[in-house]
Order: sequence, then structure tokens, then C-alpha cells
Amino acid sequence: MKFSLLLISLTTTLMSLSQLNLGDILFVGWYGDNLDGFAFVTMTTIPDGTEIYFTDNEWNGSAIGSGGGWDGTTEGFMHWTNNLGGDIPAGVVITFEGIDVPASQTTSCGQLSLVSGGNGTIRVNASNEVIYAYQGTSATNVTNFVSAIANDGFGNGTITNTGLTAGVDAFNFGSIDADADVAVYVPGDYSAASIMNTSNWSVQDGSGDQGQDGIGPDFPDDVPGGTEPCGIISTLPVELIDFSVINQNGYAQLNWMTASEINNDYFEVYRSADGLNLELIGKVEGSGNSTVQKEYRLYDYMPLEGTSYYRLKQVDFDGKFEWSDYISFQNDEEVDLEFTVYPNPVLGNSIQVKLNQNASKIMVELVDSRGALVPFLSRLQGNQITIEANLSNGIYFLHLLSEDESKVIKLVK
Repeated sequence: MKFSLLLISLTTTLMSLSQLNLGDILFVGWYGDNLDGFAFVTMTTIPDGTEIYFTDNEWNGSAIGSGGGWDGTTEGFMHWTNNLGGDIPAGVVITFEGIDVPASQTTSCGQLSLVSGGNGTIRVNASNEVIYAYQGTSATNVTNFVSAIANDGFGNGTITNTGLTAGVDAFNFGSIDADADVAVYVPGDYSAASIMNTSNWSVQDGSGDQGQDGIGPDFPDDVPGGTEPCGIISTLPVELIDFSVINQNGYAQLNWMTASEINNDYFEVYRSADGLNLELIGKVEGSGNSTVQKEYRLYDYMPLEGTSYYRLKQVDFDGKFEWSDYISFQNDEEVDLEFTVYPNPVLGNSIQVKLNQNASKIMVELVDSRGALVPFLSRLQGNQITIEANLSNGIYFLHLLSEDESKVIKLVK
């Protein structure tokens, strides 16, 4: 089954669909400590079977077909393929981890493999490093570039005669912190302009491994989630004809309707405070196969204060799934502040706070048993707050303050 709004007419050849353009993917994460890695987001539909190469070799500055090539092949080449059996939509963030150790290399979406030649792996250096994304008939026979990222400018690894443009489809975070070990895009949105804005990136530099030290940004923990999960745009018949929400005595009543269904196992309904981070709130069984109109309903008895965004996920019996567009619900009634905090007792330096309203409306204070303020870093994502603090063993109190009330919870470390 497939939603009508996602139906795509395939009118070009497979070869032309698999040819990407400049900026069709953009890098959103970089990790140059321990088990290296990086992440990118799809800016457009990535057709089934698309192949992309990645390398930290340096381009020689000549044009493709006129002497352009890699300045030696002593560094690594990697090969990624969309092997999901369908097109990957725009907005999917794909993460590569452990890329400098062959036995540890993984990807969050698609298939990642080594390429013979060079040293077989990409080692993300902490200084003067560039990673290129490109296509070709082989790792060393380039046909077109797609994107690039650098941690100290494009001097050591040039983008001359690649077609790439710094600040458009090639990103340099060296102006934030030259030779930083970890860099992560902190999304406002997933437009190219936002991704290329250095003020939207967070970096970390220093001795030791900063990728998992509990101080943001960490990799891959703080890599953004994208607007779409890893999955494909189905080509099955399309029959969703309505998805809406109404206020029913303060509750959000979600209604949707299908004209027909093929292989429909179930629906999942997700809620979001910011249109990015999704929370599953309910599941409704589908009708399998149907040629008559079906109506479905689900209530959210605890809508967030202010605006809630809802999205419908339809799952087939074979595991394939589709997403609807977002719909919004405005809840102007006052909502008592409710939250959960975990882990408590605190195990490391990270504390998670999950709220029943948007985290941007909440002020947070952390004090010790003597009432002294404890310094901390916080990250807001929708209705969740992540607190990073270097706590000694003892008793602490977490204060949460909204416009109308305040609440305190005791923490033990």
C-alpha cells in the first residue's frame, strides 16, 4: 500500500535516475576519534540501486576527463549502495560508523562496503582532512561529484574543477574550530542554506576520544535524526484519502480514511513537539486487503500544550512502510507540568528529562544539597531535555519551571 501524496511517476531511465547532482546529499556529521565516522542527509529522492563512493584521498585539481583524478590512492575508498529495493526519500540521515576498521564498519541505511585499492578504509584525520562524495564507474574513475566536507578548509584537499562550491554543496567547519575532532549539524531545518551555516554546527576538540565522552556533541548520539526514517517510497497502489485531527473535549481525535488497502498490516500514530522528533502514541490494526472505504480513529488523551504535530505510518505485512504528511493540533488549554527523569540514580554524566510540553518553554536549574547552583549543559529536542553535568556522588535537586508552576525532583548520584 502507498499514500497517494507520495506517488511518483517514473518517466526516466534507471541510469539517469541513479545519476546524482551536486548537493543531492550533504554532510551533517564528522567524527575523527577512535572508530571514525561521518553522516549525511539525503536532499532529494535517492533511487533504488544508486551508488556513491567516498574517499579521503585528495583531488588533483584538474577537470574530470582532462587529467582529473586522485593525488595517489594511499588513502581509503568506500562504496555505498541503496539496496533497499526502492527509492529512499529526501530527509533521511545516513550514518557511517567504525569506518577506519574493516570489521567494525556499519551504516544506518543501505549497504556499505570496502573498495580494493588504497588502504581499504577512510581514516578521518583530526587535521587537514577532506572527505569527498562522488560517483563513478569505479572508485578511481570519477564521473561526477556530489558533496564534500572539510575540517580545515579545502587547501589540502581541493574542490577545484570538481563542480563543488564551498558553502553551497561543500562544507568547511574549520572556521568554527580548525581541526576539530567531532562536528555535528544542529538542525533548525534541513535546507542547504541552514546546513551550510556554520552557526548551526556544534564542534568539540581536545585530547582523548570526544566521540563518546558525554559532552556534546557526541558521535553518533548527537547526529540529527532527519525528517524521514530509513525506508523506501513504495510503488504499490495508493489509497489514503484523508488524515485529520479535531479537538474533542480537549482531546486530540485523529481520523483517517482509506479508499482501498493492499497488504495493510497496521497503522502507527506518532506525535512531535517540533516536527522533527517523533514519539509513538498508538497503533491501529489495518484491514489487510480491502476495496471498500475504511475509517479509522485514535485519541490522544494527553496532547502537548501548544502545538502538537501528528504523523501516520502505514506498515505492510512484509514490513514495508509509508509515512503521511504532518498535521497539527493546537491545544490552548493550560496543561499541568508533568515529566519523567532517568536514570535516577544517575549513572554517568547524562540526565534525560521527558516533558508533556515543549521543552523550550521550561527553565531548568540543578542545585546540590547545600542549595548551590551546579553548572551543566543542556540540549533541547521537542519535549525532551538532555542535561550533561559532571556530578560527584551525592544528593541533587532538579528544578523545572514553567510560566505557571515549578516542580522539583531529588536526584541521587
